Amino acid sequence: MKHVGIVIIILFALFLTGCGQTASETLLEESMEAAMGGGDVEVEMKDGETQSVTIETEDGEVSFSTGGADLPQGYPEEIPYYDGEITNSGTSSVESLGFTSYSMTIETNDNSEDIVAFYVKELSKDDWSKILEVNDPESGTSTLSWLKNAMDQVNVSILAEDKVTEITQTVVIEMIE
Repeated sequence: MKHVGIVIIILFALFLTGCGQTASETLLEESMEAAMGGGDVEVEMKDGETQSVTIETEDGEVSFSTGGADLPQGYPEEIPYYDGEITNSGTSSVESLGFTSYSMTIETNDNSEDIVAFYVKELSKDDWSKILEVNDPESGTSTLSWLKNAMDQVNVSILAEDKVTEITQTVVIEMIE
């Protein structure tokens, strides 16, 4: 239940507008830290809107950004991603579980068939095993998953609506000590 409260506060942070920038950042940081019972929270805002949030606890670190985002911090350069506008991104490192995950949302005007073909071609080059491919042309959705080294995973969800196609890509990589 504690995690539900944290999620609600994070969602509130993403959509908070108004207030002075410094006061809003401080309020959000202190509220989130209190809800988590500790840890360190950093919130960055621009023009009254949340741009990024970083949460660090003894279990690991989570960070995400919204609106014209960049690649997730530390994203592995050997893992391909489709060319387009990155609208959201995030990184989560959980040392106690031994993995780091990277996620991003990419928007493009390309069709879903071209995007699926890109991922199939690019991930097939580097010993990734495709474990799932589901395409539903009627709804404009596709879901793809690849696995490598038993722990590393790439998941891609594609949703084509009107003239914009949204790609949600999540990468989970085992931490190497």
